[in-house]
Amino acid sequence: MKDIVFTYCLSLVFFRAGTRRNNSSVMLAGRTKFANLFYGLNMTHYQEIEFKDLRMRVLAPEDIKQFITNNESFSASGHTSKGEGGDFLLEAYNRKTKCWMPPGIPDESRWLRSVRNVDTLDKMRKTFIGAQNCGEDSTYEIPLHTEILKWRQYLRNSNYLNPATVCRHTSLNGVELDEDLINFAAHCKANRESYHNKIAQGQMPGDEVDSGESAAED
Repeated sequence: MKDIVFTYCLSLVFFRAGTRRNNSSVMLAGRTKFANLFYGLNMTHYQEIEFKDLRMRVLAPEDIKQFITNNESFSASGHTSKGEGGDFLLEAYNRKTKCWMPPGIPDESRWLRSVRNVDTLDKMRKTFIGAQNCGEDSTYEIPLHTEILKWRQYLRNSNYLNPATVCRHTSLNGVELDEDLINFAAHCKANRESYHNKIAQGQMPGDEVDSGESAAED
C-alpha cells in the first residue's frame, strides 16, 4: 500500500499540479513514475507515445525543446493555475458548441448554426449570469473527513495490514490474489527497459513486453 500511495497516487498529484501550472519539470516527474504501468498492462499505444515523446525531448533542437517546455498546457481563462492539455481544451470547446444544439442527432445545418454563433451565445450567457449575480467560475471542496475515518476504521477492523494475521495474499474482500502481484512494479520496470533497449538496437518490441500482459491477467 505504501508503494501505491507514494509511487502512483502521488505521481498523479504531481502530474496534475504540473499540468495546472504549465510546469514541465513537475509534470514529467509525475509521469516518469506512473509510466511504468503502461508496460505492465500492455498499453501498446501509450508505450509508443511515451517513447517517442522522450526521444523528441532529447534529440529535438533546443528551440523545439524550449517550445515544448513552455507549452505543456494552456489556460483558456488565463488563470495561471488552471492549465489544461490541448485535447481537454478542444473537448471543452466542442462541448460548449454542442450545448446550444437541440436534442437529437445534429445535422450539418445545426453544426453550422451553432459554430457560427457560439461566441455570441456564450457572451449572452455570461451577461445573463452576471446580471443575476451568480458566479460561474467558483470552486468548491468535497468534504471527505467522514469517509477517510470510515476507511481507516475498516482497515483496522479487517487486520488487512497486520503481518501477524496475513497468511495469504488477498484483496480486502477476501479474494485470493496472485502471489507474484507484489512484484508487478518490478515487472513493469523491466518491461519498460526492455522496450527501450529493443528500439535502441533497431528491433521491434514484443516478447518482453508481452510478459507484462500475462502478469496483468494473473
